[in-house]
Amino acid sequence: MKTRRKARIVSLVVFLGTVVPASTLVVSCGSDNLFEPLAKKDEKDKGKNALQDGDYDTAIASLEDHLAKNPDDVEARSMLANAYMAKAGMNQIKLAAEVASSKGDNWSTIVGAMPDGTSENVAALNAAVRTLAAIPAGSRTPEQSYQLALAQASLAVTITKKAAGDGTSVTDAKVDTMSDADAELAYSTLKGSKETVTSDPTLSQNAGAQKLAALSDKIAEAEGATDADKMKAFLKGTN
Repeated sequence: MKTRRKARIVSLVVFLGTVVPASTLVVSCGSDNLFEPLAKKDEKDKGKNALQDGDYDTAIASLEDHLAKNPDDVEARSMLANAYMAKAGMNQIKLAAEVASSKGDNWSTIVGAMPDGTSENVAALNAAVRTLAAIPAGSRTPEQSYQLALAQASLAVTITKKAAGDGTSVTDAKVDTMSDADAELAYSTLKGSKETVTSDPTLSQNAGAQKLAALSDKIAEAEGATDADKMKAFLKGTN
């Protein structure tokens, strides 16, 4: 009986193989490919393993591919943001510790802990912010909210270091040549960091998050008629 059943199945497969493409033979619950869940897991796992190995380009490519098919996977989004931030030279654990331990709103301490101001780092941090911002605020965990706030603050500082410094520090002479567009962008990004922190009540007790949020308040208190003027005045006052 088993031999006959196998023979019928083989005959059916042979018959179907002459009528439809072979790719449609692997089915489950309609037309879903049985191997599709495995493929999804493989892409995500490949990205995770590459991230752990420090292969950030592979991690980014794998996780971007995974998210193109699974845009609601917030865990994968967080990992992808980690990869972008690491590619920009950010050590999130060290950075969070530096920010939390800085005295008051010590801008210079935070600047020193942030990545160098290069076009590549600005692009990578932009991608990290964009990736995390795609997670609805109500769906983010406290860790993801803080991760986004860190990414936004890092982006603002990196833009500043690129536009008003030598890539590693900020000087008064460079601040004078900083474009209004760059100054406004850095300030608005810091405002975004504050909004991220204040939108998550659980971060009210997070010292590092509160210091990030305070940065935009300090800029708001600086002299100047425009946001660009205030940003430049704040930068000069901290050097």
